[in-house]
Amino acid sequence: TTTAVYDPLTHQIVPGPDYDVSITPGTTSFAVPLTQGPNAGKVIVFQGATATYRVFDPATNAFFDPAGPWPGTTFTAKGLGATSFPINSTSYILVMNGGANTLSQKIDQSTATPTVTAGPFIGCAVNGTPFNLAFANASTGEVKQLVYCSTNTFRVFDHATQTFTVTVTVLGGSAGAGIQGLVIPTGPLAKQVLIIHGNNSSLLTLIDPTTLATSSVGTWLTSGCPGVTVGTGSQLLYLPYGANAGKYLLIAGGNSQSTCMFDPAGPGFSPGPVTNSVISPGYQVGAGAHAFKTGGGIYPLGYVVMSGQSKNVWSTYVP
Repeated sequence: TTTAVYDPLTHQIVPGPDYDVSITPGTTSFAVPLTQGPNAGKVIVFQGATATYRVFDPATNAFFDPAGPWPGTTFTAKGLGATSFPINSTSYILVMNGGANTLSQKIDQSTATPTVTAGPFIGCAVNGTPFNLAFANASTGEVKQLVYCSTNTFRVFDHATQTFTVTVTVLGGSAGAGIQGLVIPTGPLAKQVLIIHGNNSSLLTLIDPTTLATSSVGTWLTSGCPGVTVGTGSQLLYLPYGANAGKYLLIAGGNSQSTCMFDPAGPGFSPGPVTNSVISPGYQVGAGAHAFKTGGGIYPLGYVVMSGQSKNVWSTYVP
């Protein structure tokens, strides 16, 4: 039930508020940040595998039980693969239930007590690694969302109609733990969607944002960053500044210290820095890993990389 807080001023991680001493979040727990309305800034944190949740309020630096202030805000159980995203130009957040479920729920953030209603039928059983990615039709600018179901299957959500419309299948093999994705921002393939399969593989699929046609580009990784596979705990960081500005750092995960740098201008990959110059199991990145910007302090342009795997070990990457 414990949490931790990173302090950028001291570059230290200190104990945070308890989630709830009577509840232990599980491996399928996940968080839904509220982005607008009277509760903007608060975070709904699901226990996982159940409908139970608590709400973190940054104003008080504490979690609260919603049964008191939010008596009508109830959910169905959230399981493996559950994920969420705001619906464009609305006050809603869409939450995929996960747990091999084909259903979703919508959170209306516009009221003091958030309202939860049935969301659209997804059209697949969401039961894999949580993943979704927004992209835009290159011809019309219409906003879409790619949602990972399981194995090699994704569904496409149309923000304008608020419905799931199309199935996309990635090539060469299944996606899985460690899946990552990005919309290529610049270069010859700008606006194309790149899916890094994860699943302890070097597979990559490129998706055309207009036609949704797919092509395999796995050689980008195997030739540019040889010997690296992407697995559990992988992280993908966009670097807006520094010597590698405009590139992405892919931390491979899978209990390794390997990284690769993706350059949209190529496009292609090249070897990146190891997660720490000390070669040690402590710095191998795996299950439960997490990376985030420092946001200021001693390393204002840096990123903290938590190794995961129930280890109190972390590194700092400064671009």
